[in-house]
Amino acid sequence: MREILDKIAKRFSFSRLHVRLRALVCVAVIPMLSLIVFGSILYRHAKEAEIRDGAIALTNIAKNGLDRYIDSNQQLLATISHTDTIKEGNPSSVNAFFRLMHEQFPGRANFGAIDLKGNIFASILPMKEPVNISDRPWFQQVLKTRDFTIGDYQIGRITVLPVIVFAQPVFDSAGGIKFILFASMELKWLNRLWQDVKLPPDSHFLVTDRNGAVLFHYPDNENWVGKSVSEMPIVKAMRTRKNGAAESEGEDEVKRIYAFTTAGAPEGSIHIAVGISKKAAFTPINNILAISLILLAAITGLDILLAGIYSDRYIIKPINALQNAAERFLSGDYSTRANLKDGVDEIIAYSNVFDRLAEIIEQEIAGRKKTEALIKSILDAVDESFVIIDREFRIIFANRAYASTVKMPLEDIIGRHCYEVSHHFSKPCCESEGYPCTVNNVFETGEHGTAIHTHHDKEGNLVYLETKGYPLSKDAAGKVLTAIEIVIDITEKRKIEEQLRQAQKMEAVGRLAGGVAHDFNNMLAIINGYSELLLREVPVTDLIHATIQEINKAGQRSADITRQLLAFAGKQTIAPKALNINENIENMLKMLRRLLGENIELLWKPAISLWTVKMDTSQLDQILVNLFVNAHDAISGVGMVTIKTENLDLDKAPCVCEAHPDFIPGKYCCLSVSDNGHGMDKKTLEHAFDPFFTTKEPGKGTGLGLSIVFGIVKQNNAYIGIDSEPGKGATFNIYLPRYESKDAAGCQEPEKSEIFTGIETILLVEDDEPLLKLSKKQIEPLGYKVLSANSPALAIKLAEEHKGDIHLLMTDVMMPEMSGPELRDKIKSIHPAVKCLFVSGYTADIIARDGVLDEGIHFLQKPFSKEDLAKKIGEALS
Repeated sequence: MREILDKIAKRFSFSRLHVRLRALVCVAVIPMLSLIVFGSILYRHAKEAEIRDGAIALTNIAKNGLDRYIDSNQQLLATISHTDTIKEGNPSSVNAFFRLMHEQFPGRANFGAIDLKGNIFASILPMKEPVNISDRPWFQQVLKTRDFTIGDYQIGRITVLPVIVFAQPVFDSAGGIKFILFASMELKWLNRLWQDVKLPPDSHFLVTDRNGAVLFHYPDNENWVGKSVSEMPIVKAMRTRKNGAAESEGEDEVKRIYAFTTAGAPEGSIHIAVGISKKAAFTPINNILAISLILLAAITGLDILLAGIYSDRYIIKPINALQNAAERFLSGDYSTRANLKDGVDEIIAYSNVFDRLAEIIEQEIAGRKKTEALIKSILDAVDESFVIIDREFRIIFANRAYASTVKMPLEDIIGRHCYEVSHHFSKPCCESEGYPCTVNNVFETGEHGTAIHTHHDKEGNLVYLETKGYPLSKDAAGKVLTAIEIVIDITEKRKIEEQLRQAQKMEAVGRLAGGVAHDFNNMLAIINGYSELLLREVPVTDLIHATIQEINKAGQRSADITRQLLAFAGKQTIAPKALNINENIENMLKMLRRLLGENIELLWKPAISLWTVKMDTSQLDQILVNLFVNAHDAISGVGMVTIKTENLDLDKAPCVCEAHPDFIPGKYCCLSVSDNGHGMDKKTLEHAFDPFFTTKEPGKGTGLGLSIVFGIVKQNNAYIGIDSEPGKGATFNIYLPRYESKDAAGCQEPEKSEIFTGIETILLVEDDEPLLKLSKKQIEPLGYKVLSANSPALAIKLAEEHKGDIHLLMTDVMMPEMSGPELRDKIKSIHPAVKCLFVSGYTADIIARDGVLDEGIHFLQKPFSKEDLAKKIGEALS
């Protein structure tokens, strides 16, 4: 029983729409019912009261008729104001809409629309010129009250007829008035109101506006419309009291009982007065009372019945259907549509809007899923690492490249904090002092940013990461909700940059070495030359002989250091030849074994059919000697050194090129020197080729050995690499380019025999006077005739004056007046058969390409010994 009662209570609950609609119908008839009952009571008490009640009833009938008419216009304008066509405010569309309304509601003189400046921009009736009604009180009233307004009596500026105006504001989405709708009503419509009232004989019916202007007058309406009757007693009473009854004389001096009231909103817009003579009023009042009660009851019952049927079918049922469709859509069924066919226009319009929105959202969701799938496939295909992070620093998306970078499966990454995955931190990067966080910067500033991070991966290797962060999504206030971060592993890039810095550093040292070589070599030439002469002249038994010998040794050591610096800088003068390095190594094996000592074994593994290379044999000797000295010092006690050669095609060995990014693919002859010594750690390897870097005790190494090897390798367009770990020895791999000249026989050219003496004429040119004298003293004992000159001009003069042959021009390379090669050309024009020997304290760059002498060019580097001088002169003359 309780459940039944609950259902009944729910069915008839006032919160339900159909109950409220029926209640509204009932409420609507309450005022009319009250008036009729009140009139009946008055009629019973007295005849006069009956007449007054009759007048009041007639007045209210007129009022209700007028109110219904006003309400219908208000509802019409209010309904129109909410239509999409009107809200858009397009004049042509509004006019078309108004014409349609006028066809359906022909009683209106005009429909129109006014902008906020009072200009009429739409009207059913044509306007010969622009019309502005900003001075009309009703227009100002609408702007003030922002509500429906009834105007006063006026002559229409478009209709040119007596009218009153109903006006309704149209609001925009922000709640402001966009423009104003109006309907002009001709006063003749009040004739229908008069016909409905059906006054008794000798009655007076008056309708005025709030200012007392006549809108309708019975009798003789045509002569009264528009006139002001504000001074009439009954009109004064109406304007003062709004509603009531009073006995008064009309303009015809006939006494009547007047009932008066107001109609329209705001209250008092229109005043209505009905005056009935006592004599003629009794019968009509009784008839009206009876008819009113019967009609009220019938209308009320019918209204309640129709309201229930109408609301159930055209309002309640469509609303329930629309609600059910919305709930299904919200639950995830995006294909749901309301598809309403029956219902009031507004609900069907809402249903159509819902269906259109649902279709748009469904398409957008489908498109977004396709786009997300496409973006994911693209991001998974690129090499860069992408990761999307929310404000809690949680990873909500990552591509496969990112998973590869952090060495974790994708399923273990999603949902975890980015600082845990990328940096192995227990808290956000931004909370770590001095540690930049790209993503946090994006969240705080809304701008993109970059940063460089360093951390160790799972294997403990140092990794450099470049991160770039960009805002991805924001809320309505502009707050960044998600950010996308691009993570680039720049570890290899950093290694290459470090290699470049190393090369630049060594190049700078090389330039310094080459720059001081000239002056230093000139001084050493004088020291070593004169000390050699003194050693030959001073007997061994003389005490000063040992002193001179120490000076000579110091000069020779200084010259050796200079040559080492030039070798490191790749600027020493070389004469490369086609050779098979196996043969050269075999010729040096005895000397190399002596360098190692008895406790260290030498293992030689030559390659069969080794390719030919082109280099200076002395440089190959320097490489082997320095590497073996280094190996000897690295081995404590018993050990082994291995020399190995092999042919290597780097086109077919990409792993080598990947390990050495500066390699140029091609064919190389690889020379490897390995030892089983103490090896080198990473820090030592980074500085292994630095000049003057040594791990030996003070006084036991210059730190130039490996630097010299590096310089020689680079001068020959070759490459060198080191593989070493502490306790596992070291292997030096030198990759020499294959020489494929047709003349290459695979062995070195035979050494030419030294010539120590001769009888030829030598033109000696040296701008340094002490060196000129020393050189002459060194050459003449060899049997040669020497013509000496301290300038190119003097040398040319001597060549022109000398009657015999000049067999050899021995000249400095750099001189104030002209260079050595230029002087050679001048002397050759005088003595075509003359040979040339260049001498210089500068590096070989001046007369050679990259320090490598062309064939046929003879060069003597300062400082030099008497034996070197004799040998070079003999080679130049041969």
